[in-house]
Amino acid sequence: MLSATEVTFLGLLSPVVATALGWLVLGQELTAAQVLGALIVLAALIAAQIRPAPLPTPRILAGKES
Repeated sequence: MLSATEVTFLGLLSPVVATALGWLVLGQELTAAQVLGALIVLAALIAAQIRPAPLPTPRILAGKES
């Protein structure tokens, strides 16, 4: 099952896919601004999917003072 976040990302991706298909299949022309916008959306989606490594959990030793 997809999480709400993943469904949102798929929703953001669909206009980019529709634009690319219009260009490939229908021969529609894209302006530089449209291509730049698509690249920004793709970069944002990729950046949002990258998960940082979890931080190590600090260990507290009972009876030891630092």
